[in-house]
Amino acid sequence: MKAVCFLIALWCCCVGRVTAADTIAVATIDGYIALEKQPAVQVMPASAAADWQEAALSKAWLPVDSQWLSHNQKDIWLKFVLHNNSHKSQYLYITHGSSDSFTLIVQYPDSLLQLYSGDYVNSSRLQFDDDNNSNGFSVAAGETLTVFAKVYNEHSHLYFHSFYLETPAYYEASLASAYVEGSPPALYHAIVMGCLLFSLLFMSFLGWWFKEKNFLYYVMYIAGALLYLLPKTNSTYSYAGKLVFYVMPYYLQVSEGLQYVFYAAYVAFGASLVNAFAYRKLSIYIKAVIALFLLYAISITAYQFATHTYVLPSAGFVFIRLLTYVFCIVAVVWTVVQVKSPLKQFFVLASVIFIGFSAWAAVSNVYRSADTKPFFYITPMVALKTAVLLDSIVFAAALGYKMYLTEKEKRRHFQSYIQQLEVNEQLVRNMNVQLEQTVAERTAELEAQKEKQLRLEYERQLAQLEMQSLRSQMNPHFIFNSLNSIRYQIQTAQYKNASDYLMRFSKLLRLTLENSRRETVTLAEELALTQLYLDIEGQRFGDTYRYHIEVAASIDTDEILLPPLLLQPFAENAIKHGLMNSNKPEKMVRISVNEVPGGCCICIEDNGVGRQASQQRKQEGGLEHQSLGMNITMERMRLFGLHENVSLSVQVEDIFVDEHIDGTRVVITCKQPTHV
Repeated sequence: MKAVCFLIALWCCCVGRVTAADTIAVATIDGYIALEKQPAVQVMPASAAADWQEAALSKAWLPVDSQWLSHNQKDIWLKFVLHNNSHKSQYLYITHGSSDSFTLIVQYPDSLLQLYSGDYVNSSRLQFDDDNNSNGFSVAAGETLTVFAKVYNEHSHLYFHSFYLETPAYYEASLASAYVEGSPPALYHAIVMGCLLFSLLFMSFLGWWFKEKNFLYYVMYIAGALLYLLPKTNSTYSYAGKLVFYVMPYYLQVSEGLQYVFYAAYVAFGASLVNAFAYRKLSIYIKAVIALFLLYAISITAYQFATHTYVLPSAGFVFIRLLTYVFCIVAVVWTVVQVKSPLKQFFVLASVIFIGFSAWAAVSNVYRSADTKPFFYITPMVALKTAVLLDSIVFAAALGYKMYLTEKEKRRHFQSYIQQLEVNEQLVRNMNVQLEQTVAERTAELEAQKEKQLRLEYERQLAQLEMQSLRSQMNPHFIFNSLNSIRYQIQTAQYKNASDYLMRFSKLLRLTLENSRRETVTLAEELALTQLYLDIEGQRFGDTYRYHIEVAASIDTDEILLPPLLLQPFAENAIKHGLMNSNKPEKMVRISVNEVPGGCCICIEDNGVGRQASQQRKQEGGLEHQSLGMNITMERMRLFGLHENVSLSVQVEDIFVDEHIDGTRVVITCKQPTHV
C-alpha cells in the first residue's frame, strides 16, 4: 500500500514538472502572454515538414530563443501544448500582427480544428469578418491540447514580436482600441477617395463637353489613382475595408503594375497640360518614359502572377523607384527650361508635390523594413494619398485656369471683330455723307452748263452715284445677317462652330469690303465669294446640307463682268426661305452657269419648300415685309445695266416634280449690248 502511494505521488510530481516546463497553463494567462517569451513554445523551419502530421513527428523542433529571433526565414512552424487547469471552459484568441498567411491547427484529444487568417488569405476562408489577423478556439475544463501554426510572411522582421495568446476580455479591448486608432486613417482615406471620385466624375463631364485630350489624360490619371489607392485602407469596419479582404491576394499582384499605369497617365497629362508634346526632342523623351512605365507595368504584373510573388524585394523596389525619380526629374527640369506656357507654374508645383511625397513614401517603405514605426509619423500610404490629393487639386486649378485663358482669348477675338464691324459701319456712313455732298456739288456745277448737256451728264452721274450708294448699303445688310447667324450659334452653345464661323466670316468680310470698292467683278470672283458664303451657311445644317457649283466648259468666267455681290443674296434667299423651312433629309443648293446666245445664264436652284409655302409661313409668322437685300440687288442690276450698257435680267420660278413643288429656281441672264 505504501508503495502504491509512493508511485502515485511520484507520477503527480512528474506530471507537474511537465506541465510547468512544456505546457502553457490557461490559468496563467492574465489578459495576454507573448509567445516568444514562453519556454513551452517550439519552432522549426517550414521546410522540415510538409503538413502538421509530419510536424508532430519531427525531431527538428527547437525552443524559441534569441537566435531564432534574428533569423530571416519567411515561413516557419510553431508548436505549443496548452492545458486548461481551471474548472470551466475557456475561449482563447491567438493574434499574429500582420502575417501574410497563418494556418492554425488545434489538436484536441478526439478531434482536429484547422483555421486560417492573414493578409494574403481569401476572405471566404477567414474565421472573423472584421479581423484577418486573429483566430479563436475553445479549451474545455481540464483539457490538454496541442497547437500547431504554420506562418508565412514576406517581412521576416515581424516574427515573434506580434504573436500573443489572449483572453476574450483583452482581445475585445484590443479590438476596440485598434478601431479607435484606425478611425483617423480610415476617415482620411474616405476623404481622399471622395475627393478623387468627385474629380473623376466632374472632369469626365468636362472632357465629354469640351472634347479635349487634357481632360482625357486627367481622367485616366485619377482613375488609375483610385484603383491603386482604394484597397489601401487599414480599416476592417468599413465596406471598403471589407472589400480589401476579397481582392487583396489579387490586388497585391497587380498593385505595382497598376501604380506605374497611373504614373504613365500622370506624365501624359502633365506634358499635355503645358503642351510639351509640341517640342520634338522633349516629346520623344516623354513618350519614351510613358512607354517604359507601361512596359514595366505589364512585365512586373506578368512576373508576379507567374511566380505568385506578392511583395517585391527591397533592393529591386529601391532601384526601380530611383530610376523612376531620375526619369521624372529630368522631364520636369527639361520642361521648365524649354517649355513656355502660362500653366508651367502649376506643372512645377504638382511635380514637386508628387515626386517629393512619392520619394517620402519610398523612403518610409524601406525604413519600415527595419523598423515598424512610421517614418516621421507618416506611413507610405498616407504620403502617397496626400500627394495624389494635392496634385488633383493643383491640376484641377490648372485646368480651370486654362479654361479661363481660352475663354478670355475667345472674348478678345470676338470683341476685336465687333469693333472692326463698327469701324466698317462708320466708314459706310462717311461714304454716304461724302456721296451726298458730291452729288450736291456736282448738281450745282451742272446747273451752269447747257440744259441738254446738264440733263445727260446728270443722269449718268446720278446712275453711278446710286449704284455706289446701293452697293455700300449692301455691306451692313450682309454683316447684320451674318452676325445673326453667329449669335444663334453662340446662344445654342456651338462654341467651336462659332469660332470656325468667325474665321470664315472674317475672310468673307475682307473679300466683301474689297469688292465693294470696285465697280465690277469677274464671274469667277463672284462664284468664289458665293462658294465661301455657302460654306459658312453650311455649318448651320451639318451633314444634311450640300451645294454644287457647275460651270460649262465653254464659259470663260474671267471675261464676264458683273456687279459685286450679285449672286450672294439669291443664295441667301435659297437657304433662308427655301432650305430652312424644309423637312427634307437632304438639303441642296445648285448653281450652274451655261452659255446662251449673246451671253450666259446663271441658274440658282434649291430643293426647299418653294415660293408659295415660304410666303405662307412668313405671313403666319407676321413677316410680310419684303427682303431689303433682294430689293437692293434688283435696283443694283438695273443701275449696272445703265452704267455698263449690259442687259441683266432675273426670272424666279418654282420647280415642279410630279406636279408637286420641289424647290425654287432663279435664272439670271447676262447679255452684251449687241445681243440685247
